[in-house]
Amino acid sequence: MPLAPLKNRLRPFNQSLTLAHAVGTALNFEVRPALTRHFSFWDILVPSHAALTHTHPARWFSLEKIFHADDSNIVRGRDVIIVDDVLTSGANLEMAARELKTQGATTITGLVLARA
Repeated sequence: MPLAPLKNRLRPFNQSLTLAHAVGTALNFEVRPALTRHFSFWDILVPSHAALTHTHPARWFSLEKIFHADDSNIVRGRDVIIVDDVLTSGANLEMAARELKTQGATTITGLVLARA
């Protein structure tokens, strides 16, 4: 799961990517980041989306079209696993999966370490 640009500047360590590499090594899967998360006005207004519940419209609206596939050829016709560290509302996972599906991923599976 890609980090928000502002969070990436403040903490250039993506624990989800580290987790993905560990899972990929254990399962002999190739790890290739396929999404980027673009800056959103909501990144300023709501720096932590964790406070918003799964059904809160602002959480879903803030993530609409925020994920973008850098190269659709990475996922087209492939089974994809999205790795994230913590599942709070499921909004990030849902929106990332929508973008991957749009780019032609065959099957999308979410793998999270913990649930908040």
